[in-house]
Amino acid sequence: MNNGMDEFRLLFDNLPDAAFILDDGRFVDCNQTALSIMGCTDKDQILGKKPLDLSPEKQRDGTLSRLKSREFFKISGDLRRNKFPWVHRKLDGEEIAVEVHLANLHSNGKTIVCALWKDITELSKVEKALLEKEEQYERLISCLPEIVLVHRNEIILFANHATESILGYPPEEMVNTSIFDYIDNSYKTLIQGNIQKRIDDEEVGDYEIKMVTKTGDLLAVIVKAQKIIYKGEPAHLVVLFDITERKKTEEQFRHSQKMESIGLLAGGVAHDFNNIITAIMGFGNLLHMKLPANNPLNTYVDHILSASEKAAQLTQSLLAFSRKQPINLQPVSLNKVIKGLEKLLSRLLTEDIEFRITLIDQDLVLMADTIQIEQVMMNMAANARDAMPHGGTLIIKTEPFDIDSEFCRTHGYGIEGAYALISVTDTGIGMNKQTKERIFEPFFTTKDVGKGTGLGLSTVYGIIKQHNGYITVKSIQDSGTTFKIYLPLSESKPIQIKKSKQVFSKKGTETILIAEDNPDVRLLNKTILKEAGYRVIEAKDGKEAVEHFVEFTESIDMVILDVVMPGKNGKETYQEIRRLKNDIKVLFTSGYTSDVILTKGVHDKQYELLMKPTSSEIFLQKVREILDRR
Repeated sequence: MNNGMDEFRLLFDNLPDAAFILDDGRFVDCNQTALSIMGCTDKDQILGKKPLDLSPEKQRDGTLSRLKSREFFKISGDLRRNKFPWVHRKLDGEEIAVEVHLANLHSNGKTIVCALWKDITELSKVEKALLEKEEQYERLISCLPEIVLVHRNEIILFANHATESILGYPPEEMVNTSIFDYIDNSYKTLIQGNIQKRIDDEEVGDYEIKMVTKTGDLLAVIVKAQKIIYKGEPAHLVVLFDITERKKTEEQFRHSQKMESIGLLAGGVAHDFNNIITAIMGFGNLLHMKLPANNPLNTYVDHILSASEKAAQLTQSLLAFSRKQPINLQPVSLNKVIKGLEKLLSRLLTEDIEFRITLIDQDLVLMADTIQIEQVMMNMAANARDAMPHGGTLIIKTEPFDIDSEFCRTHGYGIEGAYALISVTDTGIGMNKQTKERIFEPFFTTKDVGKGTGLGLSTVYGIIKQHNGYITVKSIQDSGTTFKIYLPLSESKPIQIKKSKQVFSKKGTETILIAEDNPDVRLLNKTILKEAGYRVIEAKDGKEAVEHFVEFTESIDMVILDVVMPGKNGKETYQEIRRLKNDIKVLFTSGYTSDVILTKGVHDKQYELLMKPTSSEIFLQKVREILDRR
């Protein structure tokens, strides 16, 4: 037994940690390390004292409480539960942090307590410094504009102030709640999988999810996350970047690109249609002229001409959508244009629709093509009528409006300045989100097959864009629709709108050179001119036209040139012909859109230009007008 006690004594005295023996709550022995830690030179300075005597004032209440409950001496069989942090006071008053380990010893039938103190003062300082750093980081993170969360086992431990400004939830409201309370349910599996990947040390890149705000709105966010140690334990730091506005802008840009692409397609299709319709209308008119008035075949010809005119209108609608039909911009009074249309618009509506126009008592002057603005208003009225099959109310209102930076930011487009605002409000069936996204696309219609072309609103869209304006729509299904049209205001004084008188064509005997690469249109124009008494020389392209002009220079009074021809275009052909005869009269024709015509050097304000398709009457009038001009 003595050998065993000797060995224990040797071990006890040479332990690197402070060791104490307590009997009946008092220190009865200690080793040399204990003396060094406590700043003592003699054991008598410690022996006989109680733990309470070595506790700082601020800890004495806790020490006394533990001693009274005898918890200090309740030694569990689980060694992990026999240790706890403690603060002791050295004899000179300095406080040291220790980690206490307790164990029971049995001697002479009596149980005593062995207490080991591990000095953790430096470790405590490090932990305190880390805690202070953690608090500093929390204060810094709280100021970030992005949402920052820390969660452990999907429970939020920390949230910064951005949660309130972006999601509507104060940080304190989010702490101790599940992260999935704020995330769209469809992303739960994705997020749980990524959390597990990070736990397994797998690389997880940034990804996109949708979060739910306090008001129920969905926000698109990019998630950046990583593992961290928070409050001494593993956790996940998550930074959420709100990209809702960026996504909205991207969507608007994609929609704009789509509309632009459709516009290019529409413009190209319109050219081919123009040549075909020109031939149908022209030969139909010639047939109508040749047939006696009482011939029963006139009925069929009338149907052909009516159908071709409708086809021509569709082509013009396509050009309007593509923003490439010629426009005649002049300063006009918007209120006068709309007031002048009131009776016509009323006739467009059914009797069970109440129609009201509210015009601002202020002259709103636009640089606009009156005919096209009239077309916009008629198309809008017809669209509202179709949206109210069982009657309702249509209100057209005008007022000034300033487009500012907030408008541009909200809508993703716009140029700041003064505009005229036309509001067109109906109480009809409204539209769902999917329909609203497509209403300005050509050929899109919600009507039954055969009951609509789908070009009404696309024409409106094209005309407004061509006038450097904007159009927005707000609609709720079964609760009506409001279109808002913004057109730039002008400081010019409005001109008086005058109706031109009908001018009838005259026949002639002059010689005219025609250059047209489309054989049907070339034959038509030749036939119309010859029927009117003109002599005609025809050419299939610019090169052949120059050759014929060289041969018949003196006898040719006028040239009619298609703007776009293979090899040599109309402008190039005209320039060569002018070298031979400087005062030669010219009429350009084209079925292409205005932007293509301009690239070929032909401007409608510099040269006489006739767009296809056109009636033979207008064609002959224009020819006669040019020939009679000095």
